[in-house]
Amino acid sequence: MSVQLILYPQNYEGQYSAISTPFFTEYVSDYSFNIGTLGTGFSGSASTQAQILSSIPAPINVWQQFNTTGGLGSADAASVGSGKITIDCADSGTSSFSGIYQLISNLTIGSTYIVKVQRLAGTTGLTAIGLSSPFTNNGVLYTPILNAGLPATVGTHTFTFTATETEQVFIITYGNNDNTKLEIGEVSIKESLGSAPTTDVFKDGQVICDLYNESNIPLSLSVDDFKNIHEKKQSFSKPFKLPATKRNNKIFTSLFDVTKSVKDDVFSFNPYKKTKAILKEDGYTIFDGYLTLIDVVDKQNEISYNVNLYGETITLADKLKDKKFKHIDFTELSHTYDKTNIKASFESNDGVTLLNSLTTDSFAYNATLGVDKTDVIKYPFVKWNGDSYLDAGNVTLQRLEDAFRPFINCKYLLDRIITEAGFTYNSDFLNSTDFTKLFMDFNFGDSAPNLATGSSHTQINAPTGASTIYAGTSYTTIIPLATGLYAGDGIAQYNTATGVYTADVNNLQFNVGYHIDIQNTDTSSRDVTFRWFTSTGIEHDLQTITLAAGTTATISGYMTGIILNSGETIQPQFKATAGSVVKFTDFFGSTSVSQINLVNTGILTVLRGDLGQFEFLKGLFTMFNLLVLQDKENPSNLIIEPYNSVFIDATSQYITHKTLDWTSKVDISEIKLKPLKLKKKVFLDFVEDSNDYALGIYKNATGYKYGSEEIDASIFTGLSGETKVEAKPFSPTFVKPIFDGFTTEMTIPVIYKGNEDGTFESYDNKPRILYNIGKVTMSNNTYFIPAQNGVSEENQSSFLQFSHLTETPTTANTKDYNFRTGQLIGSIGNTPIDNLYNTYWSPYYDELYNPDTRIVSIKVYLTPADIANFEFYYKIRIKNREYRVNKIEYKPYELSSVEFILIP
Repeated sequence: MSVQLILYPQNYEGQYSAISTPFFTEYVSDYSFNIGTLGTGFSGSASTQAQILSSIPAPINVWQQFNTTGGLGSADAASVGSGKITIDCADSGTSSFSGIYQLISNLTIGSTYIVKVQRLAGTTGLTAIGLSSPFTNNGVLYTPILNAGLPATVGTHTFTFTATETEQVFIITYGNNDNTKLEIGEVSIKESLGSAPTTDVFKDGQVICDLYNESNIPLSLSVDDFKNIHEKKQSFSKPFKLPATKRNNKIFTSLFDVTKSVKDDVFSFNPYKKTKAILKEDGYTIFDGYLTLIDVVDKQNEISYNVNLYGETITLADKLKDKKFKHIDFTELSHTYDKTNIKASFESNDGVTLLNSLTTDSFAYNATLGVDKTDVIKYPFVKWNGDSYLDAGNVTLQRLEDAFRPFINCKYLLDRIITEAGFTYNSDFLNSTDFTKLFMDFNFGDSAPNLATGSSHTQINAPTGASTIYAGTSYTTIIPLATGLYAGDGIAQYNTATGVYTADVNNLQFNVGYHIDIQNTDTSSRDVTFRWFTSTGIEHDLQTITLAAGTTATISGYMTGIILNSGETIQPQFKATAGSVVKFTDFFGSTSVSQINLVNTGILTVLRGDLGQFEFLKGLFTMFNLLVLQDKENPSNLIIEPYNSVFIDATSQYITHKTLDWTSKVDISEIKLKPLKLKKKVFLDFVEDSNDYALGIYKNATGYKYGSEEIDASIFTGLSGETKVEAKPFSPTFVKPIFDGFTTEMTIPVIYKGNEDGTFESYDNKPRILYNIGKVTMSNNTYFIPAQNGVSEENQSSFLQFSHLTETPTTANTKDYNFRTGQLIGSIGNTPIDNLYNTYWSPYYDELYNPDTRIVSIKVYLTPADIANFEFYYKIRIKNREYRVNKIEYKPYELSSVEFILIP
């Protein structure tokens, strides 16, 4: 018998180690200005930057220039020669605006790029890269690259940006009035290392261990425990020894040598790291898992390594153990929260309109809807609080959020989680309508989305004269002159007298690129500290410099994505080690604000951000009694199917079922039979949400937890104890007509808490899983939707209905996504029989609690080929009875101990 124990390098992460060679693309045409020509440009009168941008020729993929000759100061057109571009400025008076621009194409949305700008000469004035917001030229909206200041030093300066469009415009703007010419040597844009395409060169890092000649490595191979199908058991070997040969000493880096340290040697064997291992017998892979070094034994000068093998067939839990929903970027689902999108989500052939186009490989993409809409986020009518009421016989909403809060499709979430963990999967069930129409709530609590337009402005040439501000020894606010405001619409949230920006709505995003000139008037050097400071006590872009006596310096930076809530402020501040000696002399800044409290990642993760990703998956696995199997041909591919499809009715197309006849392999001289150890009671339940008013009323009235099931095996008088199967983190959801006396057509989920004063309000509810029944149009009634977020009010007769039921009122074909629903409100109909317990759990427990089900232990002669070609969902026939294998204590070419489950 040929036995091979193969180890992989300890940095092995799912494939052979590889060297990846990136390919970098230069996206800038004539990046080093060697062609010597410029495209058509603009040279004329303009009073604002906005006028320049609307007047320039449309950006194309070559360098173009612009310069003002009136309005602002006058400058000559830029010129190219000797591998550089020279940009002119005014020689006195008002600063001119001049610069260059180019359309950058073939960018990949979401990829990060490195921008490098080489400044050869011209360090005075103010030089900006990009703009604070998109601009319109000839009716076309263009997105600039960056919003930053170019440091006022000679050299190559590096920036990064993430592409938001496939085409964006690179712009350099130079503002000055001292006749200094700005010289630029190179402008380069390339992918970052992480975004660059690569080609992989694979290197085989396997090593084969030396074994003792008489080595026989017994294995214990296990399936999920038949009594606890939701708990995974590991396969493993008993400890065995490897000789300290020259080869093995090299593998284990002679760990028996106590004078040797592995702490700082990355190539040494580390006993605290996982080591992937494969065991082969006669060419068959019979074990694929990990090796653990237990100890090193030196006995009478014979050294050996004592090791064992253990299996870890499903690593999805490990991959996701620290991942939460806040680690999922939901940016692609961002959209405006208004009546238009809410109503669009009601439709089966429509969806919410997104702020950004989807890529066609997104799980949110539906070819029927195109790249600008999605149906994975919907707004069913749910009573979230007590603020809606009946008025003249119809329902009235005071705010959209009284009834409409986002739900996201469970399959979309599952696909994102599994894919981003590095896995793929196959499943009939997860692609069926039994699953694809399920959604989870993303209640946003008190963080209700609203809509406001953005604004921007540019400040230059300020301050002068009496407005000079000196830094104190504590922070002093920098206040540029109001007369320095030039381009843009103006920012209503900015106070020109105080220099403070104050948010007037929640989730106001603040972006700024700036240059601030300061001068030390003292005869001694002074340390100067600068920051942007919010009223919540957060410091942004904190910088400290040492300013020599009598010198001037520029503090530069750019920031994006600072979020302010209503009433919060942000302002630029500086301080010095001595008061009244360091003064603020000039400011150049480009600032924009926009309210982003649309439905975006921030809103979607307000309550669900701390929900564990695997916790979410495990809750679904528990609801539907799903098994996760590893594809032998592709370890990173999972097969996910209900217990029934794997073990009972064998309906999954991704599992090949076989019945193997082992009659000739068994030793019938000794057979042991024993009953299973079972509990007297089993509870199948969701997590209790103690704040849910309706669930509490139901439990108090009926004595029964809504949505739960109990298995009572009291007829087996020898049993005792109880156990629980809990679909954590989900809670059940009570459904009922919205109001007594209103049409029962509006039967909806109710999720709110009750207060002692008799009022009802929204709360941080446990996650809910509900089924999309579809759009319902009431025959004779309407509900009132108020004007909100720029969209008018209306009376509406249609709404989107979600429930734990697949239809209302129920019929004989209705499915119920509770384990069991004890009693429904009369108008909803009879309680469905087709619930989670009866469909997904009853076949398992019917087998488990069948008196004829028992454990049978038999000795079986198994070869390496038997083990390599065996799956635990195969049935085994011995004479005229069928069994399921629960555990194998494998000994190659000897009698192995096999634990069978006798199938009744």
